[in-house]
Amino acid sequence: MSTCVDQADDTEVLAMNSAEARTIIETFAVQNDGIAPDSDEECDATQLQALKTKLDMDIAPYADFAVWRPYGIRMARMMKFRAQVWRPESAQFITTEMAGPPNHDEWKRSWKCTALACELWVRLRPPG
Repeated sequence: MSTCVDQADDTEVLAMNSAEARTIIETFAVQNDGIAPDSDEECDATQLQALKTKLDMDIAPYADFAVWRPYGIRMARMMKFRAQVWRPESAQFITTEMAGPPNHDEWKRSWKCTALACELWVRLRPPG
């Protein structure tokens, strides 16, 4: 979980096989009047399984955008950005690198990926 959906979650999750992930996305396209998701929105099998695990555990579907991004493990670098952080002990701002999308466009791409993954599970999850 910590490498694909939530840095703070050490739960071990095995990815679903890629054929199952492709079937889920193809089923979504059929239900979406034949319109497949954009490639920037697609999740990989590990992300889909991690999100499914959170939902099965009845945990809110949270995605940490420092590790959750389009293309999943294929883009296995952690996103970072530089920020000014106030340090009260020295009474000054210091520049530091923080985990997360470096700009709004990258944040938006991660959000689209999250929204698609949630919609996949809402549409395909059996009732009950």
